[in-house]
Amino acid sequence: MLVLVEIVLRFFPVEDPYKSQKLERARNKSSHIPSHYLPNQKYIFTSKEGLPGLDTITQFTTNNYGFRGNQLKDKKAGAFRIFLMGGSTTECMLIDDIKAPHSLMQKQLSNFRAEVFNTAKSGDMSVEHLAMLVHRVVHLQP
Repeated sequence: MLVLVEIVLRFFPVEDPYKSQKLERARNKSSHIPSHYLPNQKYIFTSKEGLPGLDTITQFTTNNYGFRGNQLKDKKAGAFRIFLMGGSTTECMLIDDIKAPHSLMQKQLSNFRAEVFNTAKSGDMSVEHLAMLVHRVVHLQP
């Protein structure tokens, strides 16, 4: 069976499922942050009606740093900044801005003068998280 599979795969190779991600990373290699959203973007997604947990129309926006959340300005004294980092499960691309994790956390922590920002992007790995932390988040005083 192994020999048969080897022969079949030699004549009909399977394409690399991560090819597009590798090409995207190669294009962004000159950047200090290999994976990020552009600042001040607005995406609208539509989905089939009746899908559990999803709205039919969702809005995904980025602030002046390319994060989900309010515009980043100078940090006020005594304020807290929380940055969510991760992949697709933290990004929640198909969840509307109002219902996304960063918005819900910001509402829950409003008494503590906390600002919550979501830096997550689908497919990001530890390398991208570290680059985001070092080159974009640390100087924003998390």
